[in-house]
Amino acid sequence: MLHLISPRLQFRKMILGIGCDSIEIERIRSAIQRHGHAFVLRLFSKQEIEYCQRYQDPVPSIAGRFAAKEALVKALGCGFGSQISWHNIEILNNSEGKPYVIWHNNIENRFAIQKTHLSISHSKTIAIAYALIEERRSHNERGISRESEICCE
Repeated sequence: MLHLISPRLQFRKMILGIGCDSIEIERIRSAIQRHGHAFVLRLFSKQEIEYCQRYQDPVPSIAGRFAAKEALVKALGCGFGSQISWHNIEILNNSEGKPYVIWHNNIENRFAIQKTHLSISHSKTIAIAYALIEERRSHNERGISRESEICCE
């Protein structure tokens, strides 16, 4: 039996992807000790580095941002490489401390990103991040989402 999709469902938010990543803080600390500040500069913006350096020990915050960027590319389904680089993602914090993402180099349009949700946390040993990305949906002239107009039962 064929049914038209309910108008109530046409404008629901669509999840583009979800991602999760964790990293041992000591692994990031070791990388910084081995490669120096060049390691941090390769992965993070000046503003991200300045935020982390506000803390007596910046490494847990650096590890959290590392995990967040990994979670974000997992949510996009592409990983780092030709489509996206570490500097295409910038993670800042609002006045309440909540992290938010600034996408650079037209990433939002290339991946049809509507909204990004991000959570970062760490313990003494592990940093972890979760990302959820909502897709910007295109609609045809009748207001139907780009998904199929009919469904089968």
